[in-house]
Amino acid sequence: IPGFEDQVIGVRPGDVRTITVTFPEDYGHQSLAGREAVFSVTVKELRQPVLLEINDALAVSFGQENLEKLKSSIRDRVRQDYDGLSRTRLKRALLDKLSEIHTFPTPPTMVEIEFDSIWKRRQADIDGGQIDKDEVGRSEDDLKAEYRSIAERRVRLGLLLAEVGRRNNIAVTDEELKKAIVAEARRYPGYEHKVLEIFNNHPESADRLRAPLFEEKTVNFILELVKTTERQVSIEELSREADDEGNASKETA
Repeated sequence: IPGFEDQVIGVRPGDVRTITVTFPEDYGHQSLAGREAVFSVTVKELRQPVLLEINDALAVSFGQENLEKLKSSIRDRVRQDYDGLSRTRLKRALLDKLSEIHTFPTPPTMVEIEFDSIWKRRQADIDGGQIDKDEVGRSEDDLKAEYRSIAERRVRLGLLLAEVGRRNNIAVTDEELKKAIVAEARRYPGYEHKVLEIFNNHPESADRLRAPLFEEKTVNFILELVKTTERQVSIEELSREADDEGNASKETA
């Protein structure tokens, strides 16, 4: 919150301060946006960062055998992260091109169902205090028109990818689905057994994983046929472009 940290400069352990701030107009929680708030702050302790010695002991504290193993693990993780960002941009570019060159009519009922799903999710985000800054001050009619356009794009791309998959015998195997279910369960450490139980007892839950798997396989199939050009970019440029992609991802999610 702007101005909060400035008012605690110079404090010592045991100090008590009253801090008055105003939440930004675009604050994430709508109930607090633009409102003045008063905080009573009691200082418990002061800390400062201490540089760690980069050695084998540090590596062991992170669960690695030695420093070289830790460095290798970090390099692999960073490479995976950047590969993921590059893949996201490539997929986005492909879907944009497919959307650009295919403009067939979409079934109104499917569009309406997709729009309702998007709008309900947006309302849930708002109820949870999550507000898209780009939507502040816009009318509901304007927003609904934009989201209906997004719904139409999603339906069109979905139908297009489904047809590509059908014509080329692309399908999600049981083994691929099982791996996806296990990966989903691992996202909830300590609750893996319960998650797997849900999938076993509710087959429709597994079907929700099948759709994105099918989409990825179809996208991979298309990417093997198209010509792509690689170019090197800086980490800053890749991250900045990834942020831009994230802002636009609601169109293809």
